[in-house]
Amino acid sequence: MIEERGHRKPHRKSMITTHKSNRQKVRNSGKRCLKDEIKSIWQVSICVGLILSASGCLASSPTTTFTPMPTQIEAIPSATFAFPTIPPTTTRTPAPSPTPTPNLLSGLGDLIFEDDFSQDRGWGLVSEQTGAISLSNERLVIAIRQSGTFLFSLFPDLSLNNFFLEVEVRSDLCQTGDEFGVLFRVNNRFEHYRFSLNCGGESRVVRVLSGDSRSLVPLSNFPHVRSGPMSSNRLSLQAVDDTFQFWINGFEVFTTRDITLSEGKIGLFVRSGRGNQATISFDNLILRELLPRTIPNVTATPEENDG
Repeated sequence: MIEERGHRKPHRKSMITTHKSNRQKVRNSGKRCLKDEIKSIWQVSICVGLILSASGCLASSPTTTFTPMPTQIEAIPSATFAFPTIPPTTTRTPAPSPTPTPNLLSGLGDLIFEDDFSQDRGWGLVSEQTGAISLSNERLVIAIRQSGTFLFSLFPDLSLNNFFLEVEVRSDLCQTGDEFGVLFRVNNRFEHYRFSLNCGGESRVVRVLSGDSRSLVPLSNFPHVRSGPMSSNRLSLQAVDDTFQFWINGFEVFTTRDITLSEGKIGLFVRSGRGNQATISFDNLILRELLPRTIPNVTATPEENDG
């Protein structure tokens, strides 16, 4: 047999060694895989154990229950909110008209004096820089041409105690603050009582003593009083000793008492306010006596003996 050079057969011992080496690698690789698998299983077991242990701890730990302390709380009413609603349209109901005082002339006696101002009956008529008092168109006219001026006219022939008086008054030219009306029980010192209206339709009663005035009845408004320029009203008053009653257009407005002045003359007046001009006219003045008041006879009832 001729052996060819370059093609030498492998040595048997070398082949065996190589085979052994390969089997050792396979064996070592298997061991490593087994170790890794065992390690993974061990890690999983540890995790499961930890989880179970933790859940056991949680389950075994006691739950703390907080019991609230009793607190005394005052009950606060809850606020009730109401949504706004559109208010219904208000229908104005007119106030009932006051009824004139019945039998205004009852208890009156004979006519004392009456004047329609068609002629001069003795009233004080003057003309000066601040104003004038005159008879015009069958009316007594008091015209003022300066602010803060007081003009009056007295009827000189009568001094009265108890009486009933009535007169019509018209505000021909009137501004805020102007006042006009009737004077009664005027004495020689010009102390008197004053029943007045103003241009706003207010009325009052004033007493004047030693130049000082005091309101016995303060300014008051009444629905039946006509106010403003060219408005006419009828003033009535009754004086009985210390008791005075007052009417406007037939409606009773005041009753007051005062014993200071017992008798005196009657008069008409105008007092201007801040304006420079005021013109008031008077008409149809009447004066009447008062009938004596009848005092009923009272029969005393004998007292019963209680025994």
